[in-house]
Amino acid sequence: MKTTINELYFYGRPFPASLIDQNRSFAEQNMMMENDEEFTSFLKENNLENNRASLVVFNPDSFMYWYGAISEHELTKNHGMLKMNLPKSEVAIKETNGDLANLSTPLNSSIPSFLKEVTAEGIKVYENLGDSPLPYVLQKVDLDTKKLTQVLYLKVSE
Repeated sequence: MKTTINELYFYGRPFPASLIDQNRSFAEQNMMMENDEEFTSFLKENNLENNRASLVVFNPDSFMYWYGAISEHELTKNHGMLKMNLPKSEVAIKETNGDLANLSTPLNSSIPSFLKEVTAEGIKVYENLGDSPLPYVLQKVDLDTKKLTQVLYLKVSE
């Protein structure tokens, strides 16, 4: 579960915590992105059509939710998508079967259940993820393999 991953590039759009719906998810924003011509053009032009991701960036008092795609390489054709560099890091990682619907599950169940599994492995986690120097929880779905990968960033790796 604990490993090191190389730098990744997240491309997408951020949404403030205030847009979370009554189910505690961002399903509406995810659907809006899926129907956005700029986003679909970005995915197609960069050969990322089977790649989706969500990123929750915590701060001490709140969080920002991102929806988009992950690349191992910096892209030049971003079609208006914003970029977030995720550093080479030590992470806790879990891979399971999954699909696009996993990215629209309530955050107040998906993140705590993942963190519970991480701590059950003896990995120390900040009580408030916003206090972490790497306050990121990444979820990515490979639509080809139907795999969901959940990643908790722990510390920067040199």
